[in-house]
Amino acid sequence: MVSNNVSHGKERRLWCDGCGTLVLGKRCACGDMPREFEINSPGDIRPCMGEGVDLIMGMFERTFGTCEPLRNKMIFLNKVPGEDRTDEIVAHGNVLAILRFDLSSNDYVLEIRQAGAELFDTYAKKNIVTFGSMSGHLKGKSIPGTNVREIIGEFSVGESVILRKGEKVGAGIALGNSSELREMEKAVKIRDLDNRKNIPISPDSDRDTFVRCNKEHLKNIEGNAVSDIRSFIKGKKQPITASFSGGKDSLAALGVAMKAAKDIDLLYINTGLEFPETVEYVHGFAERNGLKLHTAKADDAFKENVDAFGPPAKDFRWCCKVCKLGPITDMIS
Repeated sequence: MVSNNVSHGKERRLWCDGCGTLVLGKRCACGDMPREFEINSPGDIRPCMGEGVDLIMGMFERTFGTCEPLRNKMIFLNKVPGEDRTDEIVAHGNVLAILRFDLSSNDYVLEIRQAGAELFDTYAKKNIVTFGSMSGHLKGKSIPGTNVREIIGEFSVGESVILRKGEKVGAGIALGNSSELREMEKAVKIRDLDNRKNIPISPDSDRDTFVRCNKEHLKNIEGNAVSDIRSFIKGKKQPITASFSGGKDSLAALGVAMKAAKDIDLLYINTGLEFPETVEYVHGFAERNGLKLHTAKADDAFKENVDAFGPPAKDFRWCCKVCKLGPITDMIS
């Protein structure tokens, strides 16, 4: 789901407030014009499902004592740069928070954003700080403990908090434990603080809603892909082979390829690091669908090279060459 709508490190996406889901095309299937909202680059936003939803709901429950605004709502994740897993949490057509894995604590951390603070303000049962006696541009400043008027719930240093000041609401980071904030020179760091903007509340929605609202757009993408493949293989006599790992991406690619051509063979690379369930699934899939399966095996290539190269890293993926490119090159040659 990549787009060229980039502006100052931000990308624009579309949301249907009537259906409560992301819109990939220019218009929702319901006929309504979707609303624009911004996410951070690179903007490869994806649906959140299964255990991912459970994790996010649990993090909001743990941090603010409730996950009510997200119950029965479609949630999306947008991967952003970070030292480990870092995702923007998107729902109700806004970035509500950041979910990141903190290496120092070996745990997930939830960081509320302005839209999330406004949405959860009336539902939150903890991690709330009310303050006063400050004026002017407050974003980025720290709240002195003497200005703290009320603290709701117990929380620790570094936790995300919802800030309240008069008619304004915002997001902040606790610079100390809740029990000691009033005695601190700098108690809470203000990340955002603004007047409430009456965020549109989405109706209940799920994956079926997302698919239904984007069905025609997805069919157009599929049709273009099928056309491109047919154009490429036209007049060629070489056998057609599709790389198949057993994952969702290769399954989708194979589905498109099978609409464009017949008699497709599968090529599976057993890296030597595969789960037994993956190997079983790949072989079972080929058998159930009557497809010929070719397997390139890396055997013990990883174990034989890890002492020399060290652990693979994001920008040092020697394992891809040794465990994937090497075996497939040997098979083709």
